[in-house]
Amino acid sequence: MRKLRGFELVQSQWTDRRKYGNSVVTPRLVLKFNGGEDNPAGRLVYEDQFPVLETIRISKSHLVQDISTEAMDKLSVGEYFETSVSFLYKSFLRKGNSRGESVKRLDVPFPPEEKFRQVTGESCEWRDSSEFWDRAVEMFPNLVKYAAIGGSWKKARPAEVNAWVVLGEKLGFVRKIKQGAGKDPDLNLGDDIYLEVSESVKFNRN
Repeated sequence: MRKLRGFELVQSQWTDRRKYGNSVVTPRLVLKFNGGEDNPAGRLVYEDQFPVLETIRISKSHLVQDISTEAMDKLSVGEYFETSVSFLYKSFLRKGNSRGESVKRLDVPFPPEEKFRQVTGESCEWRDSSEFWDRAVEMFPNLVKYAAIGGSWKKARPAEVNAWVVLGEKLGFVRKIKQGAGKDPDLNLGDDIYLEVSESVKFNRN
């Protein structure tokens, strides 16, 4: 895997409510990293195992699901993020990993609310969304700091994307950058939103 430049997980948007209810569901994918005698099992050392990895992406599967039963239901935006982070926290964003100096793009679902549920063993704990950003920026110090919200984001409802930007500014991890004549961009008109990602994210409890 030393030549891998991009990793993508195509993740289902569906859950079986009859079986799992509103519990956090996790992808049935477990990545095991073997770093040798000097590296605890499971710890990822990027310079040894993924020295040229640049992009980590989680995208939505658009396969048609069997929804003939009432049990199958689409994950909410918050649930989809929680499913994604449950995988990331056990792999690429696992606590104790080395820094991934080569990683520049983290194209994954972002926390839509101020808090999210993290799977810890057999239960879940509520975490501040700022924790996710702190961990991402700490582990990937060379992430591209200027990101354009456009492209695939335009397929989402503009109201939801704008709500995420407002939340990001409130939490202090992004700052909207005005372009051109300095007017505010409008996703409804097809504009891109340019954001500056903060190097350090701290949750504001005011």
